[in-house]
Amino acid sequence: MSFNIEVFMPRQLSSQEIEILAHPVANPQAWWDHANASSNIDAEKALREKIARWDPIYRSDKSAKGQGYKNRAARIAAGEAA
Repeated sequence: MSFNIEVFMPRQLSSQEIEILAHPVANPQAWWDHANASSNIDAEKALREKIARWDPIYRSDKSAKGQGYKNRAARIAAGEAA
């Protein structure tokens, strides 16, 4: 008897998706892995919604702060408000 087991591997996030997700999320890859591991979450839909919500805020903040911009992980490490 043989078994054919398919292992689902989620796609890799693009660098742009990671940059945008890193604004509200400390670890974008962990968020993506969790979304894909959850059976009750449509990961691609959740990603589209999160990107749509945070892209304008990320771009505005990055533009306003220039070289001083910090993503969430950097803000946490610096002891700043998340």
